[in-house]
Amino acid sequence: MNPLRQIYDDAPDVIVVPEGFRHRRIELIIWPLSDEPSIPPVTPPYQKCLVAEIVMPSRDERHAR
Repeated sequence: MNPLRQIYDDAPDVIVVPEGFRHRRIELIIWPLSDEPSIPPVTPPYQKCLVAEIVMPSRDERHAR
């Protein structure tokens, strides 16, 4: 059986699976072809800070009493 590839210019609410593919193990991939993101990016609820240097103490310094 040959794979089916179909491009929709205006995607419908429901996509009908052809009779030959029904009741079989299939893979369905839905991939948007436009470059525009459909969902706006979510900004994190925290602030990001830039630092000049990250200081990592040695193991002995971390465990000094």
